[in-house]
Amino acid sequence: MPMVKWKQYKTYESAETMKRCLYVFKKGGRYLYIGKAKQFGGKSGRYAYGYRYLVDALLESGAKLYLAELTLTQWESVKDYENTLISSAKGQDAVNRRRIKNFNNIPELEGP
Repeated sequence: MPMVKWKQYKTYESAETMKRCLYVFKKGGRYLYIGKAKQFGGKSGRYAYGYRYLVDALLESGAKLYLAELTLTQWESVKDYENTLISSAKGQDAVNRRRIKNFNNIPELEGP
């Protein structure tokens, strides 16, 4: 299974059309937020136009935005990918237990 390829996006406009993706907001080596989105931005995206101010504010504050587009096969296990990143970056206790109690760790997965 191919690993994900991270790409840095410097503006909301450049990232808004990304689909089936993992995303990371990172500042100074610290992960601020890790998530997944069927579509990152645009009219019906995770960060739809109304949230654009949040993305812009994070980028203007010096945070960096990284996205990795997943294949259809990878998207079927997106919770595993997301929770592997969360647990490796923030610790096992950071994984939201209400959403998912167990997940398959993906040992080859690395964040940006």
